[in-house]
Amino acid sequence: MASTQQQFFDESTKMVPPSAPANVTSEAWTAYRARVAEHGIVNAEPPVTVFAHVPRAPATAAEINEMLLHVLHPNSRMVNVRQPWASLLFGPKDVENRPNMPPANSITDPHCYVAVVASKVESLTNNYFNTSIADAKRRVKWSYPNTTNTNPNTVSADREFYARTSQFIVGFIKFRCYQKQSWETYAGPASVWNNGDNCAWYVTASVEFERPIYVGTGSLGLVKLNPGQGTAERAAKMDKIRQQIASELVSARSTAIGQASAEA
Repeated sequence: MASTQQQFFDESTKMVPPSAPANVTSEAWTAYRARVAEHGIVNAEPPVTVFAHVPRAPATAAEINEMLLHVLHPNSRMVNVRQPWASLLFGPKDVENRPNMPPANSITDPHCYVAVVASKVESLTNNYFNTSIADAKRRVKWSYPNTTNTNPNTVSADREFYARTSQFIVGFIKFRCYQKQSWETYAGPASVWNNGDNCAWYVTASVEFERPIYVGTGSLGLVKLNPGQGTAERAAKMDKIRQQIASELVSARSTAIGQASAEA
C-alpha cells in the first residue's frame, strides 16, 4: 500500500493538466509534472521558461458579423456550462472540455457557434464549487505567470456573483472543435485548460453579453438554437432568445467598431 505522502503526491499530479500553457514547451511541462509527482504541487518549482500570456483579443466587427449570421444557422447550439468555467470562457479559458463535439457548420467549415448558458449555481455542492475555484485560480496563475494581483482575469469565489447569471446565456462563442487524436496536429488545444477529455472545443472568438439572457432550466447537453420543431410555446421562446442574442451581438459590434475607429 502506498504511503500517505505518496498518495498526496499522486493526488497532486492529478491537479496538473496534461497539456502545457501556450507559453510553455511540452518538455518543460512534462518535467514540471515529474517534479510535482516527486515533491508535491506545493513544493514543485513551476516552469521558469515562461512569458506573459497575451490575452485573447476582443472579437472584431467582422467576427461579430459572422456570429450574427450564425444565430439562425441550423447547426448552432446552446450549451450549459458550470461556473466558474462559463464565465472564464470569456477570459483566459480557451478550451471547453467535452465528451462529444457540436456539429460543424459544413463539410468545409469546421467551426460551430454556441450560446453559453451558465448552469444553476445553487445545484453545485460546496466541495465541487470550492475545488473548481481553487483549480481555476491555479490555471489562471499558470496562464499569466508574470502578472500581478491587478490581473483583470481574477476568479471570484463568491457564489452570489455567479448566482446573478444562473440559467442565463452569458455570451456567444465561435469554437473550433478537435477530437483527442488530432490534437498533435494543432497547437491550440495544447492549453493548460485542456483536461485531456475526448474533445477540446477551442475558443477562436467570443462575445460576453452586457445583458445576459434568461433561459431557465436547461441540460448539460447540446440544445439546438434553431430546433425547427416543437410546440408553439417552445418556438416562441426560442425566437425571443434568438432576437435577444442578435441584439446583444449588434451592441457588441457597435462597441468593436468604435474601438477600431479610436485606434485607427
